[in-house]
Amino acid sequence: MELRFSNNDLFRMDRSIITKENIDNLFKMTGNHIAESIVYDICYEHQYNVFGFGIIDPEEFGKKYGFRLDLLQKQNEKPYQQKVLGVNTNEKTNRRKREDEYKPVYTNNIENALFTLSYMPLMVMNTIVEKNTRKLVRKIQPLRILKNFYIEQDRITGKTIYAYQLDEDFRRNLATYYLTTSTQSLINLRKSGLGPLYHHLLRLREALFAKNMTSTTPEDTPTFAYLCSIAKVGGNLEPKYLKRKLKSKFNTILKETELDFEVEWIANGEKEKYTPLFHFNPKVGEVIGADGYAIQAVKREEKLDVAVTELKIGLTIACPYRSYEEMKNADKYFFEWLANDNDKLRKILTSTLINTFVNIAATTIPDDIDKRVEYLIFCAKYKDKKDYDRWIQTTLLSDKFKFWEHFKKDSE
Repeated sequence: MELRFSNNDLFRMDRSIITKENIDNLFKMTGNHIAESIVYDICYEHQYNVFGFGIIDPEEFGKKYGFRLDLLQKQNEKPYQQKVLGVNTNEKTNRRKREDEYKPVYTNNIENALFTLSYMPLMVMNTIVEKNTRKLVRKIQPLRILKNFYIEQDRITGKTIYAYQLDEDFRRNLATYYLTTSTQSLINLRKSGLGPLYHHLLRLREALFAKNMTSTTPEDTPTFAYLCSIAKVGGNLEPKYLKRKLKSKFNTILKETELDFEVEWIANGEKEKYTPLFHFNPKVGEVIGADGYAIQAVKREEKLDVAVTELKIGLTIACPYRSYEEMKNADKYFFEWLANDNDKLRKILTSTLINTFVNIAATTIPDDIDKRVEYLIFCAKYKDKKDYDRWIQTTLLSDKFKFWEHFKKDSE
């Protein structure tokens, strides 16, 4: 039966976080896939979130990602908090402590996962915009996913939900270094542990399509050994049996995800007895342009993403409603603030917009900043809030500031 994936199922996943190393470490530290799924949920929700705050309702989260509520609330056998901080997780002992000595303990599975994501760094490709050059710098470094999280319990119903704030570096990454991913595919692959292989094939497909190609060559295809590693195919087996197992993993990817590809096995000289060539079957519109133009288009789009993110971050930092107390209505307060028609707001927006052009290393600062500010205020007053990113793009791009031409020269 063919799987169907809706547009609502697809989301922007940080492209560097779903690696075998990160997924294995999260599972090793928590004993389950809850932390991994929270990462997916964060990436999904923060395509639209303005502030970097979020809410996790265990019941809704469990339904979406296939976890029973009793599993989420079950006590974890080896809480990560106990491992790294030496906190006594015995509830009775903690109750006997004086109030000023009490330390919160996170012992059930979902709280343990949230604590792990707020304390244990993962290896992530961090995106940095150099202020004095026109370079977009990326480097692998350890990043925390969450800056902090909070537990809220309704005094009447007893229901518990969790609020969190993203680490700022990771939040920036979500808009500058992402890959379109399927929620359902990740859920389908959770038990098999093939998320990293799926994500690797997504990156491989995107890289090929960006060059107007649909197939790998013997020179640029992933090696047999590497694919076995990320697919968790190993042991003291002869290569022909490893190949058989790897083919089974590919079949699982084809069955459980939206990817559509074929694998051709060849002998690559004396080095490799089994070399897989991947032939991806693109949907309409997935292969972009001719060779040189495709690569330039990707680079320009990437730089535009950076510029949009710079302005969005600048605006959220300038907004006075960035607190845990205002978190549930953060978007509402933000757009109300942005729609204010006063000189104080205009000065803030003008300064923020100028700083954005400086931070993206623009060669010139537009002389119509005041008109751009007026346009942004107009959008906040009268336009659909869901089009926020489009407002930002229009504010940055205009006939007077030749943004596209400027970056086209950089890309050539």
